Amino acid sequence: MLFRKEMQYASFLPAEKIEIILAEITEKSNTNSDNGCYFEGTVGNKQFKLLQTFDYGPNNQLRPELTGTIQSIANGSVVKIDYHLPQTTKAILVAALIFNLGFMTIMIAFPNLIDDPIWQYWWGFPIVLAVSFVLLMVFYNYKIGACEKLLINFLDLNPK
Repeated sequence: MLFRKEMQYASFLPAEKIEIILAEITEKSNTNSDNGCYFEGTVGNKQFKLLQTFDYGPNNQLRPELTGTIQSIANGSVVKIDYHLPQTTKAILVAALIFNLGFMTIMIAFPNLIDDPIWQYWWGFPIVLAVSFVLLMVFYNYKIGACEKLLINFLDLNPK
């Protein structure tokens, strides 16, 4: 599915130790503290829901939400993580898509509505929309990779 990635990792660390490490690098949501935490969210009962912390710059607005579970196994543990967009971000993207498609439909349906020459180039909107979508996907996958790299380093994870 778009804007979603499910991964499963193995670790030689016990589930309790993974939960402790996750709690150490995670602060409560909307704290905005400067204590060096890499994630914000909740960790407990071998489950977690995290967002990567960011500095409110324009390059850091799109961030994946990580929902996961930690399971104990004989030689360590298995961590299952679902990387996906937060609901508010999904709503904004859907609203922008509907707005652009609606505007393009009006341009096609009423070609003489406005005498501006740009009105005749309605076909540019789907091109801009497609290019924007591809760039958004590339940047989002980059952000997932950054989160994944942090977790692999801190939790000594190995992708399965």
